[in-house]
Amino acid sequence: MKKLTCSICGAIYLYEEERLIYRDKDEKNCECCGNILISWNGSKIPTRFKLIKEGVKKSNDSFCE
Repeated sequence: MKKLTCSICGAIYLYEEERLIYRDKDEKNCECCGNILISWNGSKIPTRFKLIKEGVKKSNDSFCE
């Protein structure tokens, strides 16, 4: 599994990668703040995202509940 951190709220995700037989173009948004976490355009895509640490605002108020 690979680790990914949101640049806006600091939420941390784990994800896997999968290879398809065709190209796919899409993006994954942060569940906490909506920021684009990762985008792809190819046959190697990120899958099975798991939020392991919720993001927080700068004032330390929780985004995720």
